Amino acid sequence: MKKLILLCAVAGLGLSGCGSAKQPQTSEILNSAEMATGVDQSNLTIVENSVNVEGSGMYNTVNYKVKDKKGNTYRCYFERNFTLFGGTKFDSLCTKVGGSSSQKGSANCNKLLRKAGKC
Repeated sequence: MKKLILLCAVAGLGLSGCGSAKQPQTSEILNSAEMATGVDQSNLTIVENSVNVEGSGMYNTVNYKVKDKKGNTYRCYFERNFTLFGGTKFDSLCTKVGGSSSQKGSANCNKLLRKAGKC
């Protein structure tokens, strides 16, 4: 009976994550930002003091900012779900912040942006 109680207690701690939000690794943040921005992670840096983890236990969200070598800043977000077998990361989202809304002369200009009058 004592073994069963101990096993249940250990399983409960594993499921709950001990009630705290786990800080993401730098590689996890940069990989997520690369996927969402299309900028190679070797050209990205995490903005100091911008990583914020919310939630606890099995589910949390990570908000952060990254900068590329051109000086562009992106506000990013991803969600994580933890299980007994490891973590699952959901798709990342990043939005470019600051700077000009016009992309005239930009290498990022495509047919859709031109048709919308954005470049």
